Amino acid sequence: MALLSGAVTLDHGPVFCIQMNIVLIGFTSCGKSAAGQRLAQDMGLTFLDLDDEIEDLSEARTGARRRCREIYREEGADGFRSLETDALIQVSSRDNVILATGGGAPVAAANQTILARFGTCVYLRAAAQTILARMQDKGMPAFIAADPTIENLTRVMNERDAVYAQVADHTIDTDERSPEAVAKAIGDRLGI
Repeated sequence: MALLSGAVTLDHGPVFCIQMNIVLIGFTSCGKSAAGQRLAQDMGLTFLDLDDEIEDLSEARTGARRRCREIYREEGADGFRSLETDALIQVSSRDNVILATGGGAPVAAANQTILARFGTCVYLRAAAQTILARMQDKGMPAFIAADPTIENLTRVMNERDAVYAQVADHTIDTDERSPEAVAKAIGDRLGI
């Protein structure tokens, strides 16, 4: 969603100021953060990772710095998702942002509404084999750590795919693409 916010007239004519937010959604390890950082750099926008915002909000509330995996393990899925929604509400007041969400953020109906109002949603999609290989490099997220098999991963991905597709304005495949190539594909798709 690009919102025309006003115009300034210079000697050579009007220059329009555009306010734009882009939300990157998709499964864990699909490339949201890496591509989002590159896209923000290319566009001169601010990059925000919702996981960082969750950790900051948790620290502000508890006084202790915890990673998202710790929050999830200690507070459970419901506690984590509640904190995630609160962080998303805080972020939604910002403009000119590239936001990388967590993989589960679009699943909650309240979050879907926030994301749709906040900006253009781009679903970054990757195959289960690609996701599993990236997870093995980074570490397994808490929600799949008990059964880190391709079958379990595929099951969870299939459950979320319909939600991602419903929320997304655009879909970009990230398999065998560098973060730079994904950022370029997003820019090309959005005409920016």
